[in-house]
Amino acid sequence: MITALATTALLAGGTVAMTQAPATAGAQDGAQQEARSYRNCDALNRDWRNGVAKNARAAQRQVNEGGARPASGPRARRVYNRNYRSLDRDRDGTACEQ
Repeated sequence: MITALATTALLAGGTVAMTQAPATAGAQDGAQQEARSYRNCDALNRDWRNGVAKNARAAQRQVNEGGARPASGPRARRVYNRNYRSLDRDRDGTACEQ
């Protein structure tokens, strides 16, 4: 939910003007975004170049094995959880790794 923030300004001649500007809802932005479903790894890799991991440990495992680090932040985890059944074929905790 985004609320409006009212501000007032005193104009020349003693009149008062009120404007409304949207307030940011930073904590709610990430929590309410739904993860996208991808058909295949080519489509996922257009948005997530090195793939997505279910957690930081799985991402580090890819780096230790010589691969690029996949995304593992909160948004990437939501994408992984939505797509891992079809896109994490080797069940290593990383979908569509490069």
